[in-house]
Amino acid sequence: MRHPRKSFLALVTLLALAGCSSATGNEAFVTVTYAYTPAGGLPAATEWCAKYGKIPRHSSSTGDYIQNYDCVPRS
Repeated sequence: MRHPRKSFLALVTLLALAGCSSATGNEAFVTVTYAYTPAGGLPAATEWCAKYGKIPRHSSSTGDYIQNYDCVPRS
């Protein structure tokens, strides 16, 4: 049987990490950490690529929580 307090703390930790995505890159690509899925990193990647007038296209996942995107021109 799970302890209710441990489950609550795990949920709070997960929610806190979900809002802490970190984006780094340049005008050609962006890497988003603390994103467990491509969809989870998309908001941060979209914001990053928009600075260059581009949109993100998921290129790969690295490790358990890193998503990589190419910043491509809008079509």
